[in-house]
Amino acid sequence: MTLRAFLCLSFSTLNPTNIECIISWCNAFRALEVLKTLLGSDAVAVSESEIEVLFKFIDADGSGDLTMSELVLGGHLTRSQAEQLFEKCRRKNDAAISDKDLRNYIKGLAMAPGKDMKG
Repeated sequence: MTLRAFLCLSFSTLNPTNIECIISWCNAFRALEVLKTLLGSDAVAVSESEIEVLFKFIDADGSGDLTMSELVLGGHLTRSQAEQLFEKCRRKNDAAISDKDLRNYIKGLAMAPGKDMKG
């Protein structure tokens, strides 16, 4: 059962706008969780669809890249955490991280012995 279906059945008094708002909030929360996972030791577990969710909700200007300020303001990371993610993706702090950078970082982890990429 999808989240939308669950909400419709469980909260029949909610209108479609309210349901979409709840779904959007859940996806934004998931994007923040994905960021935390990327900073941790389990980054290889991040799937393609999770990267898409991350960019949809953190990429404020819609450029297709995550800047330092987007990671700090929209991603609720500290400057130090954002710098760590830039380092992991081998990007300079004045550049931006693309979805390709993140995918390459995760693929690099997946190629390590004993690791599998999800998705």
